[in-house]
Amino acid sequence: MNNTIQIYTSIVLFCAVMCLAIAGSTFLWDIVEVTSPEFTMDSRSYNCHQSDATYTRCYSRNSEYINKDNPQSFPTGTQLTNQRQQDFLDEKTEIKRDAAKSVVSSFFIIIIDLLLILAHWRLLKSTRENSSGSQRLATDSATQNRTPNS
Repeated sequence: MNNTIQIYTSIVLFCAVMCLAIAGSTFLWDIVEVTSPEFTMDSRSYNCHQSDATYTRCYSRNSEYINKDNPQSFPTGTQLTNQRQQDFLDEKTEIKRDAAKSVVSSFFIIIIDLLLILAHWRLLKSTRENSSGSQRLATDSATQNRTPNS
């Protein structure tokens, strides 16, 4: 029975440590996203927001500007610059918000995982102590029951 419990706790501990590694790395990446959204933004989106010319090249073909029934004109001049800058801020805000939500969920996963590890570590430790204590008792009683051959 003790051997089965030891195998079970060892498997749970292995899986929990793997989960902790994944949640921890996700947590760290999300911290980077919250603190530096420009760094973690996809390259296309980042490059499209760097100048009015690249913004126009990237977004002037959107459906709202080529709609045949009610086409809108693509902004120019300061209106284009303001829209590009606002879109860039909006995109960074979206990245920060998504990352902040992920930080919270990763934090909860890490806390639950640590509690799971702690509980199973204690169970494994007590099972091993009980197992080694039982083995010592069996060895002691076996040596007491032996009679010398002489």
